[in-house]
Amino acid sequence: MSITIHEYKWINLTKKDKESGYTDSQRKRLTKVAEKGLWQIEVKGYHTWLPDQVAHLCEFGIAFRGPYCAIVGHSLEWEPGEQWRILKLYTAERNERHRNRLYNAS
Repeated sequence: MSITIHEYKWINLTKKDKESGYTDSQRKRLTKVAEKGLWQIEVKGYHTWLPDQVAHLCEFGIAFRGPYCAIVGHSLEWEPGEQWRILKLYTAERNERHRNRLYNAS
């Protein structure tokens, strides 16, 4: 069985933010907040509450600021008697490159 856990964070969009558009500062702040969401999932140990039938898990920290969004995460695998192990990472750097193409004109 596979499960996905998300932790959502919101940042208020100020009038100044609306006027300045999507800046490097906003990008960095979104990334930090998304990483904080992923960190919260790990610290609170949400995966420890899962039934033993869960063998695959995806965890994502997601941050929103107005129309902008940042995502970081990883997929994990578990076998009975073993620790959870990371299979794949979705890093802040990868997500920032993707967001840069979406939110900035070429």
